[in-house]
Amino acid sequence: MKIVETIAKEHPELGAYPSNIVGGNSEMADAHRAGLPAITFFGLTPDGKAPYWHQLADTPNKMNPDVLWRTYQLTKLFVEMVDSET
Repeated sequence: MKIVETIAKEHPELGAYPSNIVGGNSEMADAHRAGLPAITFFGLTPDGKAPYWHQLADTPNKMNPDVLWRTYQLTKLFVEMVDSET
């Protein structure tokens, strides 16, 4: 999605990068199955892994506050850019 690519380029401090999820299930997959365009902001590692995602070991102490903050900033910028285009 071009908006996210623009944000990532203009804000390298966010550390955003594109990735693909093969298999599994997410809220984005539900939207795609319903024929809706969708994007997800997901804490995948650079090698495409989702550590602890929806597992019993997925507990708050595993959260990385820096990644959570950067994801919030990316999401905020994304919503602002989408809103400005409508």
